[in-house]
Amino acid sequence: VDGLLRRELPIGADATALDISTAAVAAHNAAISELKRALLLNSAVSLALALAGSAILNRALHRRSRSLERVTEGAMAIAAGKLDQRLVTSSDDTRLFADSVNLLSARLREQLEREAESRQFNSFMRVAALLTHDLKNAINGLSLLVGNMEKFHEREDFRAEAMQALKDETVKLQNLVNRLSE
Repeated sequence: VDGLLRRELPIGADATALDISTAAVAAHNAAISELKRALLLNSAVSLALALAGSAILNRALHRRSRSLERVTEGAMAIAAGKLDQRLVTSSDDTRLFADSVNLLSARLREQLEREAESRQFNSFMRVAALLTHDLKNAINGLSLLVGNMEKFHEREDFRAEAMQALKDETVKLQNLVNRLSE
């Protein structure tokens, strides 16, 4: 730079002009140096802010990802039949989904309970129908026996058959009571 400044000065220019030129170059170099320091400082601050922002964003995404993983695990458990599983999330994005699945699984549990009660009731009704049929048959047999006893009581062979029929009907009724107890 000094060489350039010297060539531009007319021959015989005084030293003051040269000092001014040198001072201008020094001021220029100082300004450039100051700009370089400011650029370096700004770059460092920008890099630090970018790293901090990246860390914050990474943490938020990790939290959201973990929340989604918990919801997914819970939904898979519900799908596998664990209807008592409850989905819990801290993310607002998945909360509506989790609440909907929780409501759905609660309704499914209620429906399954109603169906189980209905099956139990139907089983009870089938057993009751069978028992009623067996009781009716036993009562009809005894009723017939009593009616015939009035007519044929004097006959010895009838009384022996009637006694055996009473024993058989008693055994049938005892078996019926045993089935009821089971």
